[in-house]
Amino acid sequence: MQWIAENILWINGLLWVVFAVIALIISILSNCRIQHAFFHTKTGIAFCLIVGVVIVFSIIKGGGIYFYSAFPENEKPSVSESTDNSSSSPSSTTSTPFSVSFPSAATPAPESTPTPEPIVYPAYNGEALITSDYECICPFTISADDNTDFYVYLEYISEPPSSYQNRQLLIDASSPYENDLAIYLCAGNTVEINVPVGVYRLYYATGEIFYGTELLFGYSTNCYTSDELLDFYVSSQYYQGHSVSLYTVYNGNFETNRILKSDFPKR
Repeated sequence: MQWIAENILWINGLLWVVFAVIALIISILSNCRIQHAFFHTKTGIAFCLIVGVVIVFSIIKGGGIYFYSAFPENEKPSVSESTDNSSSSPSSTTSTPFSVSFPSAATPAPESTPTPEPIVYPAYNGEALITSDYECICPFTISADDNTDFYVYLEYISEPPSSYQNRQLLIDASSPYENDLAIYLCAGNTVEINVPVGVYRLYYATGEIFYGTELLFGYSTNCYTSDELLDFYVSSQYYQGHSVSLYTVYNGNFETNRILKSDFPKR
């Protein structure tokens, strides 16, 4: 019985062929007008009907062979079989339906998220973008040319070699203490501020649109720094400060060099 179950499709096909041959023989006999008394009896008519039904049934069942072989080898439908183990009769069998599975639709690639545009920072002339936590007492004057704005940064280096007054923390200062300063300077303007006692290196950046202390002027940023350090201190008679012009001055004594944007101090 197991062999029959495993080869049922081929057996159906063989039966289809056998009954097709019988039908062909009957057709030939009919066409040749060979009369036989058997075919005029009720038994003969029943036999012909049974043969016809078996032929139709075999064609329908045998079609499973052609349905199954119509698929390429790598795309044949999967056969799932459900077995009811609760049946106590050894002759009970379960149906084996065909289920055709097709490849799933391709998953579309995720859409890329566009990079957000940087936010313009509307800085005004003389705006203190970074403030020191130390008392500002030494004067500093800085002037810009008429063509571009400047972001000016003073990086604290050390205490001055000599000063009658040292750096003093502000009363409301909190740790960690800020040592540096930064201001925004609009084109054609001059700003006067006070700076804490100390030695500083001057940095400045220029460009078209200012985006803040981290992005600076974006892709149009040009950065510079000074060769000479600026010394702010207190003498016995005055507060020592500096005046810097950020444009070409005849016989000027304060030179700057262009640097990479990555070398510019950012907050």
